[in-house]
Amino acid sequence: IEHPTFSWDLTNRLADYTAVNVALDKVPQDISVYTDETVSVLKQAIDSVDTSLSAAEQSKVDAMAQAIEDAITALQYKDADYTKVDAAIAKANALNKDNYKDFTGVEAAVNAVTRGKNITEQTEVDAMAKAIEDAIAALQYKDADYTKVDAAIAKANALNKNDYKDFSGVETAVKAVVRGKNITEQSEVDKMAKAI
Repeated sequence: IEHPTFSWDLTNRLADYTAVNVALDKVPQDISVYTDETVSVLKQAIDSVDTSLSAAEQSKVDAMAQAIEDAITALQYKDADYTKVDAAIAKANALNKDNYKDFTGVEAAVNAVTRGKNITEQTEVDAMAKAIEDAIAALQYKDADYTKVDAAIAKANALNKNDYKDFSGVETAVKAVVRGKNITEQSEVDKMAKAI
């Protein structure tokens, strides 16, 4: 007597998708930090998963899982944004370092910039920009040169004011001298000397 048999052949049984599910669980939640090219490869690997394959096609399912794993491994972070660093460097480069008492802090901050950081290191890149900005903010102008003013005052003091009808213009010009100006105000200082 023949008994009816239930066929468990591989064409009727669904393939084992455990490896695919394990691979999918490894996909990072935030893919926005990765380059578009590498994310595109990952999406393609995920989109190519066919969940209807039979056990006879297990090798294809395993290849799908491997493709996802490989795409995850190949993910590359986007580059960090150096816009603020570049702006700070441009600001530093626009300054005339000869106008300042000590420009070495700015130069050191600019020289400390490390290129090639990725998006996960953005805070370090932002700190580089801040270091340059802070160094610029800490700059102090050199004092203006009062040599011509002092020479003019010495010349006026060497004169005998009693030899002149009206010496008040010279005295007023000497009294109008304002000390403590910085190098950016040199033209004002030069005008004081000229007035005397």
